[in-house]
Amino acid sequence: TAQVRTIRAVPLKLTGRGKPAPPGILEVRGEIFIPNREFERINVDREKAGDALFANARNATAGTLKSLDPQVVAERRLSFVAHGRGEVQGMAGVETYADFLDRISDWGVPISPLLTVCESIDDVVHTIESFADKRGSLDYGVDGMVVRVSRFEQQDKLGSTSKAPRWCIAFKYPAEQAQTKLLRVDFQVGKLGSLTPVARLEPVFLAGSTVSNASLHNVVQMRKKLDLRENDTVMIEKAGEIIPQVLAVVQQKRKPGATATRTKRKRGQLCTRLKTHWSFSNRLRRGIGSAAGSSRRVRSRGWLLYRSLIRKVRNKNGLCFRRKLALCKIVKENSLAFYNHW
Repeated sequence: TAQVRTIRAVPLKLTGRGKPAPPGILEVRGEIFIPNREFERINVDREKAGDALFANARNATAGTLKSLDPQVVAERRLSFVAHGRGEVQGMAGVETYADFLDRISDWGVPISPLLTVCESIDDVVHTIESFADKRGSLDYGVDGMVVRVSRFEQQDKLGSTSKAPRWCIAFKYPAEQAQTKLLRVDFQVGKLGSLTPVARLEPVFLAGSTVSNASLHNVVQMRKKLDLRENDTVMIEKAGEIIPQVLAVVQQKRKPGATATRTKRKRGQLCTRLKTHWSFSNRLRRGIGSAAGSSRRVRSRGWLLYRSLIRKVRNKNGLCFRRKLALCKIVKENSLAFYNHW
């Protein structure tokens, strides 16, 4: 793409320094990333410009590559490292993964200098353990290592499952954890009335960003597995270095006090729903979900405007959404453009 062509680490033409010459077809796979020093520079520049700071380098990289302006990609100085191969035709004499990386490195493709060839499983374990202390000193984030069979002939014999190859496996280092205070538990209302508990936390810096919210998935996990209570001290981590989650309660720091919530849950289901199906929160979320759908021609979908609309059509019997004429009248008054999709 035009965005990737601005990354200086990606060669636009193979140099041909190595012998033999590059093959007719060579598909190289790798990863684009923002080095830590460049990430810090970008955030300093954004702070001076009054823009919101990026939370972490991974999300910043993904957002940068989606930018329609190649100049933005060039200014952020992304980097690239190759780690795999795709379709290759005419590359004789390369029988192992290590040989492949050496060959493309000769042609100008950047590779990781941390590649280690192990002769036994003990060497693999030793390499993983010794690298755990070194990864913090790298100029980019690393959450694990990939162990693979080097010989391509053996890779072909091992084959793949429907999800992943059998000849390689990823080892993930334990995620960074932190303790913080649970301020309260709020419930997000789905458009079908389902409730998702969300932990509101005392802000804490974790794995490159400040965490103040964490999904609790369902009430069963919140009450039975974690037994959460307000003002608890909890242990949190980022699943996959991205999604904050509550691991456990620090029982030694627990303070008395608990809050009950009136909901209902059918036997055999993890999902908890509001007891009143026609409640204001339920209707609000269903309306927002309907308006946001691609098949709904609604030009204005603001929360506050829609909330006001619902309140105006409420009467003593609940929400009068089926009274089409009354609803259309209120829509017209609020300058909304609902089309006839009832």
